Amino acid sequence: MEIHLLKHMKAILYLLLVMAPVSSVFAQGSIIFGNNLPGLRAPVYGPDPNNPFQPSQGNTALGVPAGTQTYGGAPLAGTGYTAALFTLASDSYVEIVRTVFRTGPAAGLTFAYTVVDPNHPAGSTVTAVVRAWDNQGGTITNWNQALADTATPIGQSAPFTISRLGGGADPPTYTDGLRSFNLYHRGGAFILAQAEDVIVPAGASAQMRVEVASDIGAPSFQWQRDGADVPGATGATLAFTNIHYADAGGYSA
Repeated sequence: MEIHLLKHMKAILYLLLVMAPVSSVFAQGSIIFGNNLPGLRAPVYGPDPNNPFQPSQGNTALGVPAGTQTYGGAPLAGTGYTAALFTLASDSYVEIVRTVFRTGPAAGLTFAYTVVDPNHPAGSTVTAVVRAWDNQGGTITNWNQALADTATPIGQSAPFTISRLGGGADPPTYTDGLRSFNLYHRGGAFILAQAEDVIVPAGASAQMRVEVASDIGAPSFQWQRDGADVPGATGATLAFTNIHYADAGGYSA
C-alpha cells in the first residue's frame, strides 16, 4: 500500500490509497510525496507582487472542493526552489523528503518521491507540514539555512494530518487540512520590476520605471546616465519629452 500526498488547486490536499504488494518497506509507513495526479493539484506560489511580504494560506483557483484563496505570484518552477515534507516527531518537525518543482504547465507542482517515515509506525496518524524556499541557486540547501538567511523568500503550509500512515484496507489513508500556500519576503526593500530598454524616434516621449517593495520606509531613488546622476531624477519614473539624439545613453536607478 502506498500513500499519495497530493496538492490540488483551490482545495484541500488528500492522500489517496493505492494497493500494492506489502513488503518490509511499510514497517514504518511509506509515503509518496507529490502533488500532481489527475484532477488533483495544489501548486505552491511565489511572492505576491502586490504584497510580497504577505504569507497566504488556502486553496487555489481550481480543485475539489472550490476554495476561496487566490494567489498573485506565479507558480514556482524548476530547480531554483525547494520543497520538503516534514512530520512531527516528539516536539519538533523532522524532514522526510526534499524535492524541486516542475516547469511548464505543471509549474508549482513537485516531483514525486517515495519515502519512509522512520519515526512513526504503520497505521499512525501524524502531523505534517510542507515547507518551500528559494534555494538561491543551490546555496540554500535546507530549511534551517533558509530561516537563517532573512533575504531568502520562504513559505510553509499550515499543519495538517496524515491518517493511517502506510496504508490500510478500510478506511483509506487521507490527509486533512493541507492546502496551497505561497512564498513571501520577510522584510527589507527589493526590486519588484526592473526598468526596460526604450527605443523611440526623435521628438517622441518616453519613460522608464522601476518598482520597489519596502516595509522599512518609503524608498528613495536616483537615476543615472552613463554613471552620472541625472539632476532632479529622484522618483521611481524617469520621463522624457521631445527626445533628441543627445538623450541616448545607458540609464540606471
